[in-house]
Amino acid sequence: MPPGRHSVAPLIRAAALLVDGGEAPCPERLRSDAEATRRNNAGWLHAPGVLGVGIGRRVCGGETLEELVLTVFVRHKQMPVDASSRVPKWIRIPGLKERVRTDVEPLGDLRPETNLARVRPIQPGYSVAHPKAAPGSIGCLLRERSTDELYILSNSHVLADSGVGRRDAWVLQPAAGDCSRTSRSRVAKLADWIPFRYSLALYNNEVDAAIAGPIDRDDATSFI
Repeated sequence: MPPGRHSVAPLIRAAALLVDGGEAPCPERLRSDAEATRRNNAGWLHAPGVLGVGIGRRVCGGETLEELVLTVFVRHKQMPVDASSRVPKWIRIPGLKERVRTDVEPLGDLRPETNLARVRPIQPGYSVAHPKAAPGSIGCLLRERSTDELYILSNSHVLADSGVGRRDAWVLQPAAGDCSRTSRSRVAKLADWIPFRYSLALYNNEVDAAIAGPIDRDDATSFI
């Protein structure tokens, strides 16, 4: 089985070490190697036109395969003049036995969108928030496997007011900070969230997520 196929954990580690090096979550014995990995890959990672890294399925000949890879997002695919700016096909990551495969995905020129309007059905990308929280956006819709309940997924600091909100609190679309009329903007109720852990440790929290149940599941769509 090719390295990285159906395996997300090594790719998460690879992305973290490439971006944060020795400051990424990793065993203490690997910190110097992690920092060396970040330094050795900085040439292509920070090359002009490189937008970021993520996890995705490898595309070959226009066909999307099942193999999960470290996806390098670029504005346009082009052959770099400098060899140090060329994205390697494989990367060795400290602590992993197998090399991690990469794939380059062109995204074109990106421009921010401001989706502050009231939209029904509610959909990903649009303004949403707990009444006391700063505005955020709907990430996606998900279903709980055991109950088939539908939920909105966003950040805890958006839906749960950083974890201090109460269960069943109203969720507004658009958010109150985006000139929302509260009575017409109630679209969901806070269902659950990942609590924050507060300390001086780096990377103490790895998840900032919360879910809210739409009042009317027919009034929500996953269309983007």
